[in-house]
Amino acid sequence: MAIGTGTALLGGSLISGLMGGRSAKKAAKVQAQAATQAADRLESAAREGATAQQNAYTNAGQLASDALGQSGNTLTNASNAALQQQLTGASGARDAALAGVNGAQAAYQTAGQQMLDQNQAVYDGQSALYNPYIQSGTNALNALNYELGLGAAPDGYSGYSATPGFQFALDSANRAIEGSASARGGLFSGATMQALSDNTVGMAQQDYGNFLDRLTGQSNVGYGASGQMANALAGFGTSNNAVYDYLGQANANAATQTGNINAGYAENVGNLGAQNALDIGNIGSNVLLGQADAMGQAGVNSANALANGLNTAAQAGAAGITGAANANSAGIIGANNSWQNALEGITGGIGIINGQLAGQNKLAQKPASGTSATTTTTSTPFWRF
Repeated sequence: MAIGTGTALLGGSLISGLMGGRSAKKAAKVQAQAATQAADRLESAAREGATAQQNAYTNAGQLASDALGQSGNTLTNASNAALQQQLTGASGARDAALAGVNGAQAAYQTAGQQMLDQNQAVYDGQSALYNPYIQSGTNALNALNYELGLGAAPDGYSGYSATPGFQFALDSANRAIEGSASARGGLFSGATMQALSDNTVGMAQQDYGNFLDRLTGQSNVGYGASGQMANALAGFGTSNNAVYDYLGQANANAATQTGNINAGYAENVGNLGAQNALDIGNIGSNVLLGQADAMGQAGVNSANALANGLNTAAQAGAAGITGAANANSAGIIGANNSWQNALEGITGGIGIINGQLAGQNKLAQKPASGTSATTTTTSTPFWRF
């Protein structure tokens, strides 16, 4: 009975060790696979998360860059619009200034023309005053030249004998001769005719010198009127020259002011254009710097996200490997423990069997009652460790 118990204990321990080792290895394999799968999923999730973060940072950087570009376009358009307004204002100011200059010049021209008209009116009045004397003096001079044999007779001039004064005096004297002759009864006598002839010659000789003096005096009157007219003409020219100088100076001032206004306008336009170009250049530089910064920051963030994802994936992979290794180690340890327990059971079973065999040997060696033993027999144990 005792040997059977030891044998059962021995067999049970062996079976228990075999089954426990297999179960431990199987459980370790399942745990290792689970750890590996979990690590794979975590690694995949980490990589996908890193890729998603990369895309998000890249998209955010691109959006920021696009926004900066749009902002740059808006600022550029605003700068150009402001430039157009400034140019319009500058053009309006220039036109207003030119209108003022042109208005002043027109006023000067009007005033100058009025002065010229006034000078002309004065000259015309003087001409109307002196021209009759000049014409009369000219006619007297021409008649005097004719009488002196120095020129042709003026138009309508028939000589001294045809002058109204000579004819009046001659007629008066002849009437007196005729009246005297008629009173004596010899109106048509030869003496009367001779008297009339002598009277004509005598009167012509007597008054001709006076007539020449009168022509000379009248020509002197014309000469004096001509001098006055020459003075009037000189004054007219001087006055007009002063007016023309006044108008010329006004035109020169207007031209200078116009040139200064246009030059100032051109300089202002140039400065506005240069400032606008500088502003647009600064806007472009700031936009480019901002875009570069946005894309650079997006690249840094993307790289960090990738690095973090890869690090997490590596940690997940390492954790999976470690978990699988730990599971395998635990399985091996569990299997060893099972076999250790089995060996202890086997050892215990063998001990029981050996004890039973030893007891049986002792019983076999005990002598019967009244008989002395002559020999000693020793049994060999079932198993000895």
